[in-house]
Amino acid sequence: MRRKPAKTMPNAARPAGLAARWRQEARLARELGAIEAAQTLERCADQLEVAEREHALELLTLQQASDVSGVAYSTLQHAVAAGRIKNSGTPHRPRIARQDLPCKPGASRAGSGIAERVLAARHQRPA
Repeated sequence: MRRKPAKTMPNAARPAGLAARWRQEARLARELGAIEAAQTLERCADQLEVAEREHALELLTLQQASDVSGVAYSTLQHAVAAGRIKNSGTPHRPRIARQDLPCKPGASRAGSGIAERVLAARHQRPA
């Protein structure tokens, strides 16, 4: 039995790529006189970028960071204590910003972003 290759999302499906694509479509819509459509696309791109920034800056407990990154709790605890990972919390309540999370070698964070989750859900719906 052969395994199907894992589906990867094109760059345009990644948040930055998706926002850029929406901005490009907005420019085209504006050139064609569809001003309201262009404004809507630009507003959506703005909102996606803000949501992605907020997601990256979210502060996680060590347990949450371990669950998300796949790195052991104790490894994260030692890395924060040693200053290898920035503690965005307090000395006795450490927090790690999602953007500062280490990633295990060979692991991918694909699908962790908002746009990836939305698009992945669309691909799972029956046609």
